[in-house]
Amino acid sequence: MTSPFRPQPGRPDVLRHQTLPCLACGAPNDSAGVTGDVAPTPTSGDYCICFRCGEVSIYVVGPLGIALREPTTAELAEFASEPANTRLVQQIHEYNATHREGL
Repeated sequence: MTSPFRPQPGRPDVLRHQTLPCLACGAPNDSAGVTGDVAPTPTSGDYCICFRCGEVSIYVVGPLGIALREPTTAELAEFASEPANTRLVQQIHEYNATHREGL
């Protein structure tokens, strides 16, 4: 399978992938942060955090492409056990509370 990612114009640190709607709010999730020179192609079981609502989904990668699914209770517990994850979700909610009112 080829990588579904392509560089975002003007932002070499961000790659865009096919648009996947958030399962909670429907907002398009079409970017992934990149650290280093390697484009991170998600694998099945990787987390996806919606920057619109802060909800967590799970990537499912298969022969027909890439999709999102709801996380299991165990996956949410694992996600929440990492302080960096909970800090990121908190920052998304704080940003949205001050910058996205009325959207």
